[in-house]
Amino acid sequence: MLFRSEGRKCLLFSHSTQTLDMIQSWLKSGKGIYYEHRRMDGETQMSRRDELVKEFNSNSDIFLFLLSIKATGLGLNLTVSINICFNFSQILNGF
Repeated sequence: MLFRSEGRKCLLFSHSTQTLDMIQSWLKSGKGIYYEHRRMDGETQMSRRDELVKEFNSNSDIFLFLLSIKATGLGLNLTVSINICFNFSQILNGF
């Protein structure tokens, strides 16, 4: 992936944790390209959230951060070069 080769990272936001589950399962399955990743959703303990952010910011091997929109409402201090992707399917279907 172009972003990865440039040393950039990617945030993937989703309204649906089920979507994050599917993406994470696919990443771990070995059927596609594997990217070292971290995940934060509503089940993530507050004490663990800071650790995940620090790992993502400091570890160049971690390319992808899977994030629940609701879990990120308190703000994150992400200081690396980032590309942002949104999964809008659940949000748009709710209207």
